[in-house]
Amino acid sequence: FSRKRAVGLLSRILPASPAAVEEAVKQGLLKKMIRFLKVGGQITSGYAIKTLAVCSKSSRQAQEEIVRLDKKCSLLLKLLHSEDEAMAGNAAFCLGRCLEVPGMATTLLGTDVVRVLLKLAAGDAQKVSVQENAAIALGKLCKADARHIRRLRELNGMA
Repeated sequence: FSRKRAVGLLSRILPASPAAVEEAVKQGLLKKMIRFLKVGGQITSGYAIKTLAVCSKSSRQAQEEIVRLDKKCSLLLKLLHSEDEAMAGNAAFCLGRCLEVPGMATTLLGTDVVRVLLKLAAGDAQKVSVQENAAIALGKLCKADARHIRRLRELNGMA
């Protein structure tokens, strides 16, 4: 059974079971997914970010763990630049959920996160779901730390 298939299977099964998500988080699954994002191929990375998004959706512990494992959310920010819209959308969704962790928005000051999310939300992405995930993440970012609003204004993202 290949790693790619195992991660793919997890990305399909976990959305159906919050209890399975909690157990997966307890068992260290997020650390493995982060590792796959660092060294995995395109397909494995796609499954890994989907798994992280699913876990961050239903588990506060998962959000905190992702923030702890991905310092400054550098992997999530990198995935926002992905040519693969599903990957960028899942990264935006996951980032939006991780922004619920206190202090996360402040950690992202000085990064290009506002510009990247604005580009995705404003129509660079073809899929509406990607635009929505980026817009939600951008809103949470600005709500969590008002200094991001200033950057948004500089980029003409807000009148």
